[in-house]
Amino acid sequence: MAIQGVSIVPKYSYSMSGSNLVLTPDTSYVTYKVTVTVNDASERNTSGHLDISGIAAGLTCVEGNKIKLIANDMAPWADVRFKVAAASATKIDFKVTPTLDDGQTFAATQPPRAPINITWLGAGVLYPTLATASQPDDIPALDTNDPTANAKVTVKVTDSSQAPIANLSLLIGPSGQQDITRYQYLDVNTSAPLTFGSNTIPSTGSPALLVTTDASGQAGFTMSIPPGDDSLAALAQFISWGVQLQGGEDATYFPSTDAIFIGPLTSEDAPTVPMPFIYDAQGSLQFDPKGNNECTLQMTAEWDNPSNSDNILVIVGDDDSPPRPRQLLTVGQCNYGGDQPGPNSTLMYLLDVNRLIEGYCPLRFLVFKTGLSDVAYSHANLYTITKLPPVKPLGNVNRVLPIPRLFCKAVGNNAQPVLGDELKQGAKINWNDINRGGIYVYIPYAATNGSTGMNGAANVKIYRNGIYQGGADVVSLPKLYPPVQVGDNVVSPDGTAYGLGHGLLMLIPIDDLRNWNAPTDGMPRPFEVEYWDDSKSRNYSVVWSGVIDTVPVKK
Repeated sequence: MAIQGVSIVPKYSYSMSGSNLVLTPDTSYVTYKVTVTVNDASERNTSGHLDISGIAAGLTCVEGNKIKLIANDMAPWADVRFKVAAASATKIDFKVTPTLDDGQTFAATQPPRAPINITWLGAGVLYPTLATASQPDDIPALDTNDPTANAKVTVKVTDSSQAPIANLSLLIGPSGQQDITRYQYLDVNTSAPLTFGSNTIPSTGSPALLVTTDASGQAGFTMSIPPGDDSLAALAQFISWGVQLQGGEDATYFPSTDAIFIGPLTSEDAPTVPMPFIYDAQGSLQFDPKGNNECTLQMTAEWDNPSNSDNILVIVGDDDSPPRPRQLLTVGQCNYGGDQPGPNSTLMYLLDVNRLIEGYCPLRFLVFKTGLSDVAYSHANLYTITKLPPVKPLGNVNRVLPIPRLFCKAVGNNAQPVLGDELKQGAKINWNDINRGGIYVYIPYAATNGSTGMNGAANVKIYRNGIYQGGADVVSLPKLYPPVQVGDNVVSPDGTAYGLGHGLLMLIPIDDLRNWNAPTDGMPRPFEVEYWDDSKSRNYSVVWSGVIDTVPVKK
């Protein structure tokens, strides 16, 4: 008996952009099915094991590096599953060496194509947004009495550097079990008709439409009532859209920030209820747009026969700003004790602050009884929503480690990296400082952590502020790197010319530094670097502080 061949194929239809595998920034996994064929028909239940080697950086084989082959006639097989670290993995690459129980082996084999590069999705980019062409009574709705009414659901997809991802397949559908398959759908990019077919969002089981991003990273569809289909006029449902990458066992479901009501609506003689409050906000609220902050929304159940099954649609906007539905919930989600609410019960709900809008923010809600009838309208409460100041290194911590030293990366005569100019404390980092590959951060070694250096695992964090990628607002994007080891080692590239002792030179790559611009006031915003040891004492370094303005120079 001998091994005749080895097949290594992806177990799932993973999302691809061109030849790149697209993964979410959360914990991701990829799985390959490895099948070994033998050439002896008498050995129909042979088994063995796989040795896994040559694993690319950032990948961890979940089952370990020796995996049992499952007997299967003349084709024993095994699943090889890798955990993929977003911070360090750039490609999928590995080798397998099968060994049968009788000792027969086969030459180390790579997957049947070149190593697969990874594109990491930017955080939060898969949240779809909704626009409606028919909003009766200023309610965000698709009015089924209006044959011209339509809604548009779109999503913008970018990678971790904010560059658009083209030709990426996505599934978009409702977050609940609503039947919306009878509506008419057109692709926003091609105007081609779309049908649900057998597509579903795996995490919810909801029917979904398969769409593909264009060159700008946009995908989506318009939704309307088919001509002459009067039977849909009786349909009334809430829809809260969601998006998921096509394929993959670890594709993450991304809920929408917008919802829609489908059905004929009227506000004539509709009851009103008290306005909502943001607990302890007192008319204004500050938030970090990149954070995961929550505020407490307080409402009063001042409508007839309140019930845990009543639906609440939280709305931002009024007559002076287009209404946007931002949260769909039930009374039961606010009634923490689980009992049915009584008349005038106080309802509390933790709302993601990122679902509000910056600036002037009228906040109100709608109540729909079971069966989605008997609409009640709240009055609007006005808030001013503002962003927090730029994210900065922590204060009141033990800063005993020495300040990091920063050096421009340069290229020597032998095409090898060397240290360029040192960036002193307070320097302005510009395009010419980073365009040869980035910036090195020097952390000195000392046998005992203290004012002269450190020994062991170090965490390095940079703080970037300014206009990013041609945006309109000043943003703050801190980045924490995986721990690095600082030891009694000569640094590389050579630091003799700058008097660098033993320690570590860590490269901050150009892609983490480019395209930061000064706002319209012409003043570049802060750029700061710090590190700390990974011990229980958590000693921090003195902070390196400067400013950043790194938009590439046009020639």
